[in-house]
Amino acid sequence: MQFSGTSLEDIKNSDIGVTIGSFDGVHKGHQYILDEFVYKCAKKNLRPVVISFTPHPLVVIKNLENFLIDSSHKKRIYLKRRFDIDLVEVQFDEKLREMSGESFFKELIKQMKNIKLFYAGHDFSLGRGKEFTVVEAKKLLTSVEIVEGSKYTSNEFTFSSSAIRECLQKGEIQKANFLLGHPFKITAIVVDGSKIGRTIGFPTANLNFCKTQILPQDGVYFAKAIYKEKDYSALVNIGIRPTVSKDKIRVVEVNLFNFDEDIYAEELDVEFYHKIRSEKKFSSIEELKIQIQKDKEVCQGLYFYGRFGLVGKDISHSRSSNIYSRLISNSHIDYQLYDFENSSLINLTFILKKTPYLSVTSPYKNVAYNMCDTFEGPDAIVSANCIKIEGNKVIGTNTDLLGMEDILSTLEVENYSKIYILGSGAMSDLLCFILDRKGHSFSILSRKNSKLDMLPSLDEDNVLVINATSRSFIPVLSNTLSGVFWDLNYAQAYADKFNENKKVKYIDGESLLMLQAKYALSFWNLKSP
Repeated sequence: MQFSGTSLEDIKNSDIGVTIGSFDGVHKGHQYILDEFVYKCAKKNLRPVVISFTPHPLVVIKNLENFLIDSSHKKRIYLKRRFDIDLVEVQFDEKLREMSGESFFKELIKQMKNIKLFYAGHDFSLGRGKEFTVVEAKKLLTSVEIVEGSKYTSNEFTFSSSAIRECLQKGEIQKANFLLGHPFKITAIVVDGSKIGRTIGFPTANLNFCKTQILPQDGVYFAKAIYKEKDYSALVNIGIRPTVSKDKIRVVEVNLFNFDEDIYAEELDVEFYHKIRSEKKFSSIEELKIQIQKDKEVCQGLYFYGRFGLVGKDISHSRSSNIYSRLISNSHIDYQLYDFENSSLINLTFILKKTPYLSVTSPYKNVAYNMCDTFEGPDAIVSANCIKIEGNKVIGTNTDLLGMEDILSTLEVENYSKIYILGSGAMSDLLCFILDRKGHSFSILSRKNSKLDMLPSLDEDNVLVINATSRSFIPVLSNTLSGVFWDLNYAQAYADKFNENKKVKYIDGESLLMLQAKYALSFWNLKSP
């Protein structure tokens, strides 16, 4: 077997864990798997390595074009930047195509003697007939720990490379980006073009893309071009340019806004965010020129921001991306979930370099506070849910505190006969701080003080119950209780039952999410356009 990418020499001095797959696009489903894989490796102090194949097996077997979401180069960079994973690629040829899964692993172990863990995806199979499964791997790899991975599931979406390709071929960029968990991007060298764009006032960079690289449906797109680590809004045309050309050759042309440099033979990254319109043939060059100006004006009304992110545990349900998209109207954001099983794996400084607009949720708000060099907030607060980096310093704040104060003021807490706080975590501590400071009495019902079981027996009138427990807790109220139940969680399955109770008004946690996000944008010095 021939290897490329990270050389075997680079990893031979480390004990390693490996997982095998194409990982084309490294989409959200892949990210879930790889987060789990990295965690398993970290627990064993192993260096994580992805073993993939180049060219992609389907490209060879079916001679496919316009297929790959990622090139090997893009995949390698993303795996290293996002997960600190090394990519080792095996040359896929006719010999490998005919090799059995057992023969493949025997050769792999022979050449990579330092493999200590093999992480098998939930549907792992290998070999010319897909005959080599986890069962066979356990029989063969007796000196290697075998870990069977779990499946990333969603009731609403199918997270797969084929589903993303389908979205791109339909021009559904925003849906593709959602499934990917990051913007769809192509990286290519700028080549000499016909220079027609320059003659009509819209100079373009023409990209020399690989024929196996999938391109979105022909049309005009709003995009971000990255040149020498600087971002530029851009208008991208994909298609055969029917108004100015008769050769029907598919091209990618990029018009960078506020840019006037010769970048011939330079590398350019292009991230796609929104389809403006389909490609069409115009009756004249002048009509085309007028339309391009209109396209550019549409793009100038669209925005992208730097990467947003959320650090937490079991956060696949998070609505934060949608919240920020709604607040930053008519915008396109790259929102990354950093799901950690263990706080020892969190390196905020490293994450902030990739994701400057970073939020933190349970159970890591106290961890984030301890990692901050500076905290903007009351001394009594020891949890941070919003982070930024200035210079070499990590700065944190707690925008949950600000949002809670706003909601409590609208609820006029002084008018309730009793206030109950459910839970004893970081969110409960914030509520206690606010109520104490305002001189309001309250009671805490939690597992910690063994009083949470009292909740179903409460039968008072005009009470305020604030649920600061985890999402797994299902509160049950007495039919005789009346007042307000303010849930800090959102989109809970039990919400409908609460809404049926005419005596208790239910407030969903999304109201706090929205306020928290507004204060976070201010903390990051971001404003809606």
